[in-house]
Amino acid sequence: MLYQSEKIVDFIDKKSGKLRFLRDMVMFILVLSMTFASFYSAIYHYDPDSFLNVGSGNILEKHFDFVAFSLGVFLINNNSAIIANSLYAKLFVSTEILSSFVMIVLILANLTELKNPFNEHLENKDVVESEQKKTPV
Repeated sequence: MLYQSEKIVDFIDKKSGKLRFLRDMVMFILVLSMTFASFYSAIYHYDPDSFLNVGSGNILEKHFDFVAFSLGVFLINNNSAIIANSLYAKLFVSTEILSSFVMIVLILANLTELKNPFNEHLENKDVVESEQKKTPV
């Protein structure tokens, strides 16, 4: 975990690193939304009454509906036309809303505050490495 945090700080300090960090965050959001869409699709195929207003069509069209639903829930807490009807469906939607809250609000909104302790750690690491180079082996 600390290694990943140090990598994030190193990327943020560089101009191109900011773009990489944003790219990684977008990819994380897409992967998480695709994961929840797969859960929704599996729940729907197990019990078609678990979601209301799902479009008719083949399995790929229904899965695409769940991808759009999942992105809407994750990014703007919008349930669109699809409504979770069963207990399991509601639990998964609530879990996705909670994870979006943690991801977007707590991490991205407080990124500058989270960056400071890691910078201090890197500065201490640089001081220790420079002192180790000075001492003969």
